Amino acid sequence: MDAGRCAYPLKVVVLGGRAVGSSFVGLVSDGEGGAAVLPYGRCAVTDRVSVHLYGMPAQHRYWFMWDALSRGAVAALVLADAGRLRDSFAALDYAAARGLPHLVAVANADRYELGEVREALSVGPEVPVLLTESDRSRPAREVLHAVVRYAVARRNSAAA
Repeated sequence: MDAGRCAYPLKVVVLGGRAVGSSFVGLVSDGEGGAAVLPYGRCAVTDRVSVHLYGMPAQHRYWFMWDALSRGAVAALVLADAGRLRDSFAALDYAAARGLPHLVAVANADRYELGEVREALSVGPEVPVLLTESDRSRPAREVLHAVVRYAVARRNSAAA
C-alpha cells in the first residue's frame, strides 16, 4: 500500500529526548524517512490508515519550529526515559498548553509502578502512560498502535 495516498492519513508529532524521537521514528517507519534534525517517517497501520510521524527537535534552539510542526497533528507522542524524566517536561508542558492530545511512553521503567511514573511526570488520568521498551522494534510498533487508537478515539469523540 502507498502510505502517502491512503484514506486516513494521521499526523503525529513525536517529542522526547535528543535521539529518542529519531530512533523511534526510524524503528516504526516503512522504508526511508528523513533524518538529521527533523526525523520524519510514514507507517501504514492498516490498508486504510497511515501515520505520518514528525520528530520534534529536542534541542532548545529548535523549539521555534514546534508550533509549525504540530499544526494539523491529531496527537503527540511524548517519549521519556525513566532515568531522565526531567527531559520530557518541556514536551509535556508544550502538549498540555496547546491542548494537543498526547500519550506518554516511558522506557526503562521496569523497576517502577505506573502510578509512580505518572506522579513523577505530574500527568493526570486523562493522559495515557505506557511503560515500554520503545527503543526496540516490536514495543515501538505497539506504542505506535496505541497512539493511533488514542488519536482515532479522540477524533471520534470530538465528532460525536
